[in-house]
Amino acid sequence: MFSCSTTSVALTQAREIDALAPQNTFQQSSLSGASKTGFPSTEKTPLSPVIGPPAAGCLPKYHGARQPAALSPPTSKKGTTEMAKLELIRLLTPAFRVSCPDVFVKRVVQVEGKDSGCYVCTALFLGFEVQDGCTIIKAPTSWPEKDQAKWNAIVDQCNRVAIDAFKKPMKDLDREIHSLPFHRGEEMEDDGYGPGVVYFSMSAKHRRPGVIARDGVTPITQFGKDEFYAGCYARASVTPFANRQWKSLVVGLNNLQKLADGPRLDDFLSADENSV
Repeated sequence: MFSCSTTSVALTQAREIDALAPQNTFQQSSLSGASKTGFPSTEKTPLSPVIGPPAAGCLPKYHGARQPAALSPPTSKKGTTEMAKLELIRLLTPAFRVSCPDVFVKRVVQVEGKDSGCYVCTALFLGFEVQDGCTIIKAPTSWPEKDQAKWNAIVDQCNRVAIDAFKKPMKDLDREIHSLPFHRGEEMEDDGYGPGVVYFSMSAKHRRPGVIARDGVTPITQFGKDEFYAGCYARASVTPFANRQWKSLVVGLNNLQKLADGPRLDDFLSADENSV
């Protein structure tokens, strides 16, 4: 069992590594102008309004760590992806805790009775304010300013995508009809979730995301010495887009960088730990 202080130390270490990493000048980058590392920087944007709480009994249809089926864009009969026409851009996330990663082998799910697969990773963001037992989805003032700017850039781009695709900002979309990316930690009972946590799932269907180590260069592989697992800390390059067929706002996953180790959130035991 790990204490809260252990988790806090790991998160602090992750943020320190993130602060020293390149590409943090908050300049917007299009997909065609991505950096060689896959971690282009973001544009600094003003603080976004709070995403309001869901109405009673109207929690999201898709819980990020559980239902990735609608996370990848379907293709039309002509083979073209049905996305909004808004320019797609890459954005950097703040440091987060990794949950339910399937980034080396696709997670197979059922879509309209057929097997479909996508690479999925859920990002747990810590430190959000809680009021009357409800987590407020607004960038915490306790975060470094650069992390607040990264978070607000993602929220703002999701709002732009929502308006472009569904003619309404996120706060005005009916969660009974639309699947939205941002979820409160109290919606899940698994380890690592709970009040004060906001999470969203990131997915990629056609291309496996790159995963690199702390140095920003060394690749992390499925069976390599450096592990990428549920409970470690990372940051990601993401691209929000709309899936009109599924009436979903999606956080597309481009690449991941591991920032620090942390207490595992899965049931994995090493051979030494599992020995009798």
